[in-house]
Amino acid sequence: MYEPIRLNKEGHLPPQFDVAHDLCFVLHDLMAQLIVDGMRAGLFHARFDAKSDDERVSLEESESVLDWLHQTGRVEERTKVLVSMVFPAVLSDMMHCIYEALECSRKGKLALAFMLIRKPLQESLYVLESIFVDRLGFSGKLSDDPLKLRPQNAGGIDGHAQRIQAVLDKISDGIRFSAEYIARLRYDKKSDDSFDGVCNKAMHLFTEHSAIRTEKLNVNFIFSDNEAMISQWSYLYGRLPYLMLYMLSLVEHIATEFASSSPSYRDDIDRRISAYLIMTWAAMEERYRSPPINIAAALSSEWLKAHCADNGYSHPNGYAHFDRMAKTGAFPEESEEDVKLRSSIYEQIATYSRDRPSSAQLFERYDAGENIPSGVMPHAVVSRIIDGTPPLKAWREHLGLTQEEMRVQMGVSRSTYQRYERLQRLTLAVRESAAVVMGINAAFLDP
Repeated sequence: MYEPIRLNKEGHLPPQFDVAHDLCFVLHDLMAQLIVDGMRAGLFHARFDAKSDDERVSLEESESVLDWLHQTGRVEERTKVLVSMVFPAVLSDMMHCIYEALECSRKGKLALAFMLIRKPLQESLYVLESIFVDRLGFSGKLSDDPLKLRPQNAGGIDGHAQRIQAVLDKISDGIRFSAEYIARLRYDKKSDDSFDGVCNKAMHLFTEHSAIRTEKLNVNFIFSDNEAMISQWSYLYGRLPYLMLYMLSLVEHIATEFASSSPSYRDDIDRRISAYLIMTWAAMEERYRSPPINIAAALSSEWLKAHCADNGYSHPNGYAHFDRMAKTGAFPEESEEDVKLRSSIYEQIATYSRDRPSSAQLFERYDAGENIPSGVMPHAVVSRIIDGTPPLKAWREHLGLTQEEMRVQMGVSRSTYQRYERLQRLTLAVRESAAVVMGINAAFLDP
């Protein structure tokens, strides 16, 4: 029996939807944390310099920075300012709506859940897509006529599909997601498989559109019995995780302008999400397994198998493996000690990234030759890894070792070792071999 990770386990949500509900909250929390960390670190600030004393004076006298940037012809800088303001604000509003929708769902208030989910899926996500596909165009529309940023201007379902495909092409995720299906889910009233019709019925007691016309002797959502509520939960949790996965992929790509995460941390998150998605799909009724959702689950399963093999572990086999991986990021048969150590390393890197260098005192400093404290990464190594230096190179140079010493002790050729130092991601066997030579925990080479 799956044990929900949410703190509040009360409510009316049937247990068959617990995994999907938790997955939605995990995706929500990842996007919400991006906002929190970005705000703490001042990542959403756009900076620019006055090019002369006259410009500095005119800026100080101007009532609006945006107007001043427009008047001085700084189109790119004005766009950056607008994006740095709009992106976190819209994303924060989206996360508030999604959070409340999930809470309403947990409490059995499904009409409210569908009402709250409509704005993030149709309007807020549309704005983020507009920012991502054409920032200058977004800036111009927001400045001249914000109504042009309404979804109604996309050109119908086909127009939405083309716009979403442009997003998928930029994030190179057109295999896992279907642009046509995402467009239909969000905007097609005529389709039985669409949030648009359900959300409209939830918002209005009576609807007249031919595809969602209120039935005789009925009032939308008011007379929902247990069977109807199970159907509504099934649809919500059969489709929302798919759309939120797309949302997360888009948000992370927009956020790369402000900050980036380490490859191995991204892998850890992808393991958890993939495990959750596979369990969600397994718990889904057959009639709710649409082809695009089947494809997304199958691709996640294939990636997970290859990822585990690349890191020297067996394929996930059975519910226990997926459950543990979803909740902790653990590989199959990985020790609890290694899982906790990796988690500690991620927290250290995250803390340093949020507020450097003021958090440097959190990292214990030591000189080459000393025994490295268990679970603690030195400040000098953390800072170099964050700045893009591959972990193996950062550690070797910190410890004062030469490439020749390393490659001889590891028993590899000079060219092979030099290739290792260019990689951000090493296989488990290489990490363990290098760690033995340097006298550190192999997990430190996977930050």
